[in-house]
Amino acid sequence: MTGAFLFGAFMASIAAGTSLLYAALGETVGERAGIINLGVEGVLLVGAASACAVTSLSGNPYMGVVAGAAAGAAINAVFAYAVIDRNANQLAAGLSLLFLGLGASALIGNSFVGAVIHGLPTLGRVDLVMALALPATAAVAWLLVRTRRSPSPAPWPALPVHTSRSPSPSPGPKA
Repeated sequence: MTGAFLFGAFMASIAAGTSLLYAALGETVGERAGIINLGVEGVLLVGAASACAVTSLSGNPYMGVVAGAAAGAAINAVFAYAVIDRNANQLAAGLSLLFLGLGASALIGNSFVGAVIHGLPTLGRVDLVMALALPATAAVAWLLVRTRRSPSPAPWPALPVHTSRSPSPSPGPKA
């Protein structure tokens, strides 16, 4: 194996895994908050279909990225409403979200099958979304380490957390 082949395979794996990385980062933060979302793949499908549709219609890939993020946030709002407001079972609601995403992405993307869209501009082999993946990962790692319930010991000292407050003096009886 040559160095060029290994570098090409490495860059291709980063390009293919960037969307999964963003989904995994979001799910990690959600799980830290105590919410398990089994429908992340459905959210990815709806976001991808919406991004392709908007990019195809507008010709602007940046609008497609924003539309994909907005569609993912909108379908996740359905999950949040079911789980947080209506106290639905997280596992059942997540699987329902997965199937909703499968159907909605087919409905959204069906008329855009075969459409030619142009991706984000690249600098070499890296586009903006790929370039922001590592800083986003570092930001989430910092967030997880700096919060109270870190899954592993922090590699650097954590900020002090003040949990007790001195009671405010109550006004005594008026004389």
